[in-house]
Amino acid sequence: MAALPVLIVAQPGRARDGLQALLMAKTEVRIVGLAKDLPAALDLPVEHDPELVLLDSSACDSTISDAVNQIEVKWPEARCLVLVSSVRQQQAARSAGAEGVLLKGFRAAKFFEIVEMLTKERA
Repeated sequence: MAALPVLIVAQPGRARDGLQALLMAKTEVRIVGLAKDLPAALDLPVEHDPELVLLDSSACDSTISDAVNQIEVKWPEARCLVLVSSVRQQQAARSAGAEGVLLKGFRAAKFFEIVEMLTKERA
């Protein structure tokens, strides 16, 4: 099976670098784009449409619900994994249809578990 194309939407810095490193550790994933925020992601000429969008809530100017909805409109086939800062954001992301939601401070094992689940669902 081909590697899962992933778009990371997170502000440049350690957090984004860490997310990228975690994803690069999985051989079933291929990063097809990096964006500093949601508007940049939506304008990004991604060579291959992402099947997974990894969205850091701090990269959103809008509400989490709006952000997830915008991603679903742009890439209807993509799954959305959102990293949030609060339980309220977690509930909003789930209500909006995000396939995965993690509270910041998550363990790497939990991150891999969710990415693995989303990778298997595409099979």
